[in-house]
Amino acid sequence: MKKRVLLRVAASFFMILGACKNPTKEATNELSETVSVSEATSQNQTEFYVMAASGLSLRKANTTTSDKLAVMPYGSMVTVHPQTTQATISVEHIEGTMQPVTFNGLEGYCFSGYLSRYPMPVKGVSVADYVAQLKAKNNVVHYEQKENGPDFHEGYSETITLPTAKWHEGYYIAQNLFDTPKSLAFPNPKGIPSETIEAPTKPKEVWTSDLLVKRTNNKLDTITYRFRGEGSGHGFIITKPDSEKLKIERYVFVD
Repeated sequence: MKKRVLLRVAASFFMILGACKNPTKEATNELSETVSVSEATSQNQTEFYVMAASGLSLRKANTTTSDKLAVMPYGSMVTVHPQTTQATISVEHIEGTMQPVTFNGLEGYCFSGYLSRYPMPVKGVSVADYVAQLKAKNNVVHYEQKENGPDFHEGYSETITLPTAKWHEGYYIAQNLFDTPKSLAFPNPKGIPSETIEAPTKPKEVWTSDLLVKRTNNKLDTITYRFRGEGSGHGFIITKPDSEKLKIERYVFVD
């Protein structure tokens, strides 16, 4: 029990250290508007949630240049309405359309790429509590926690498996759930087979803060965030076991 507490304290310390000393490069409202969305009609669900950290603009018409009615904050719930077929746009490696929605009684349009079928995690929530929140919304979510094996550093891992989640949807959930630097944007699915993307800035106490992106034929295989400091480390790995599931595994360890 004492070791588990020390592990959690170490992980929390380095997360706070990174958040305080790594200035985050939040997406602007204009950038949020031009990021596309996952299809917002799966399983007849009408309630969706804003993934954009800086908020998502609600527009009067279905163009990115129409009058802005409001900025919908991160985590806000919106009601999605049926729409006729529209051209798909792609910005920041995410595809979507201008989606008709209602937010706080206002009807308008927003880019669907920053809408998630899952409620977004709030700062400081535990993985177990977040999973309980998802299940309370009738989401079929699998959760597993286990200690690290004898061949690895002392620590533990927690795994969430989400049905029908998109790569970028899983990335933004993990980024906010595990307080990952916002300066590390969702990586391009297309590119070289293996790419390391370092956080633009990090405190001198931090040895490693980066993304390791693995691809095959311009399609994502894994997205791994790695954080390492003196005495401990943590991170997460995102994979797709099959076309209908996305798995997020968080790991924490001490030397």
